[in-house]
Amino acid sequence: MTRFLVVDDSSLARQIIGDLLKKAFNASVVEASDGLEAIRFLETQGPFDLILSDLQMPNMDGLALLSVVRQRFPTNPFVILTAFGSEEVAVQAITAGAASYIPKQSVKTRLQDVVRTVLTASTRRKVRERLTRCLVSHDLEFRLSNDRELISAVVAELQEIGQSCGAFDDQELTRIGVALEESLVNAMIHGNLEISSELRSRDDDAFEQMILARQNAEPYRSRRIQVSCKFTPIDVRFVIVDEGPGFDIDSIPDPRDPQNFLKPSGRGLLLIRSFMDDVYHNSAGNSITIVKRRKPHWLNKDGPNAH
Repeated sequence: MTRFLVVDDSSLARQIIGDLLKKAFNASVVEASDGLEAIRFLETQGPFDLILSDLQMPNMDGLALLSVVRQRFPTNPFVILTAFGSEEVAVQAITAGAASYIPKQSVKTRLQDVVRTVLTASTRRKVRERLTRCLVSHDLEFRLSNDRELISAVVAELQEIGQSCGAFDDQELTRIGVALEESLVNAMIHGNLEISSELRSRDDDAFEQMILARQNAEPYRSRRIQVSCKFTPIDVRFVIVDEGPGFDIDSIPDPRDPQNFLKPSGRGLLLIRSFMDDVYHNSAGNSITIVKRRKPHWLNKDGPNAH
C-alpha cells in the first residue's frame, strides 16, 4: 500500500488532502502538524512513498523540514503545498530539492496528477543493474504517439538505465524523472495537441476532454514525439521534439519570478530548469534539450575503468 506523510498546521487541510490521497491511491496517510512532528514520524514510521508539506508552519516550517529530509531521509520524495504569499519561499524550496509543488487553491484539481507524476518518477528498479553499471556510452531513440501511458514507461526506462549505470544518484533520480515527465507532457499536450495550460486551471474537466478529443482528431492524432537520449561519461543528454507549430519561449512569464509562481503557464519549465544543469530550446519552439552532468564519482569499482 502506498504511504503518504502530510504535513500542515491546519487539521482541515490535512483532512482534505488525506481524503483525496486515500480515494485516488487507496493509500494510508500519516498526518503531522509541523516539521518537528514530521521528523519524528520519519524516524519511527518511515520511509514514506511521498511527503506533502505546507511551507508556513510553526516550530519548523516546510523549508527547514525539506533540508532535514534531503540530508537524513533522501529516498522520501518531497512535494510542497503553496499558498498566496509564499511564492518566493516556494521557489527556494524547488531549488533546494523539492520534487514538485501544488498550489493550495488547486489541490482538488492538481493533486492526483502531481502525486502520480512524482510517484512514477521515484520508482526504483534494479533489473540489469550489474550490467548497466559498466555502461560507458548508450544511445536511445523513441518515437511516441500521443499516449500519456507511454510517457511514464519511457521515463521509468531512462531512470532505470541512469541509476544503474551511476549517472543518477538516489537524491537526483526523482527530480530528473519529474523533469523528463514535464518535458514530455509539454511536448505532447502543449506541442502536438496544442492545448493551453490555462485550460487546466478550470474546475471542470474541460482540460481532459480536450485531450481526448484531439487525441482522436487530425492533424493532432498523427503527430509524434521524437525522444533521443545519450548517456556518456560526461553527461546525460535528452532531446525531445514534437510536431506541433512550436511557441515563442520568450512569451512565457519567467517562472522563477515569485510573482509568476502560481500561474499555470511555465510551471513545467520552472521544474525542468531547476532540476537539470542545462536547458535549451530551438528557435521554432518545438524542441527542448535537457542535460544532466555526471558527478566525478561516476566510475566505481564495478565500472569499465576499474583496476
